[in-house]
Amino acid sequence: MSNPRWRLSLLVAIAAVLLVFAGGFAGVAAGESQLDQPAGFAAQDIDADTVVLSADLDAEGDADWQVEYRLRLDDETDEQAFDDLQADIEANQSSYLGPFEERIRATAGTAENATGREMTVDQFGVSTERREQPQDAFGIVTFEFEWAGFADVDGETIRAGDAVEQLFLQEEERLEFSWPETHQLQSSDPDPETTEQQRVVWRGPIDFDAGQPQIELRPATAAEGSGTPIWLFGVALLTVLVAGVAGLYWWQRDGPTADDGAHDQPSAATASSGGTDAGDAGESVAGADDSADPPPGLLSNEEQVLQLLADNGGRMKQKALAEQLDWSAAKTSQVVGDLREDDELESFRLGRENVLTLPDVDIDGEPADSEDGSEN
Repeated sequence: MSNPRWRLSLLVAIAAVLLVFAGGFAGVAAGESQLDQPAGFAAQDIDADTVVLSADLDAEGDADWQVEYRLRLDDETDEQAFDDLQADIEANQSSYLGPFEERIRATAGTAENATGREMTVDQFGVSTERREQPQDAFGIVTFEFEWAGFADVDGETIRAGDAVEQLFLQEEERLEFSWPETHQLQSSDPDPETTEQQRVVWRGPIDFDAGQPQIELRPATAAEGSGTPIWLFGVALLTVLVAGVAGLYWWQRDGPTADDGAHDQPSAATASSGGTDAGDAGESVAGADDSADPPPGLLSNEEQVLQLLADNGGRMKQKALAEQLDWSAAKTSQVVGDLREDDELESFRLGRENVLTLPDVDIDGEPADSEDGSEN
């Protein structure tokens, strides 16, 4: 039943790890590492290939601890030896758990005195399992317990590690600290071999100095880690830009048109006359400044005049045209004068009013002086 590859008993491995916990505070000498083996286990020669010490912290500074012994199962002999170990642990659980619990309670008591922080350890347990991996198979023996007050909490800042200060990790051992998503790593001493979003790992052999190991955790911010994803800020920025462009377009489309200090609005009568809608009628800046191009799909001032004349049979009083376009007299005279100079319309006097016609429309009576352009 013995295996020459497993030279030490599991309890010797357990004792070594317990000394890792106690070494920083209790000053246990190397000669004190051997613990008595419980009855029923003396014949089992087992050595752990890997030992993982892991503490899962919460926001209150408490930690769920696991000490995991991993034994590689390379052949049928190893598998049979682990089966025997499982059966022995199940039948004699207190023989394995008792020494472990005793040493952890002593370690927590010493840490409490050294840190001045109240601590308790409870909920001890031991379990076994087989774990298959693509290339390897392991037998796992796990001891677990809860350590209240393990970390120091200052407001929302968590500092962990002083309870196991100056511990020593052998080559096959590693130490892991993990924490909730509400916090992120601010600093660590010494630098871990592995740093993940919610976990750090130190692998032996390593002899921690005074003040080590130590990690500091602070609340996670929206832009770093577990808060709002950074891509949401990009979406919000894009939304603001789109809204701004849309608002500028509608302001240009429906906004007021200035002329000689007055604001002209398009008339609903324009839409009923055909050709343009109410929003199209008041687009351009009035007065002499017509240099800016209108938005696509809208008529210019001159095009509006010609369109309105065409819709009215090519002939219309200038005063009526101004009323339908909701333009001032000055703006109407300016636009009509420009069209007349370009020979795109003609005008004549009918009584006391100007009448505008398209060039190809016959008129009755004498045309007015084309340079006059005045109206009452």
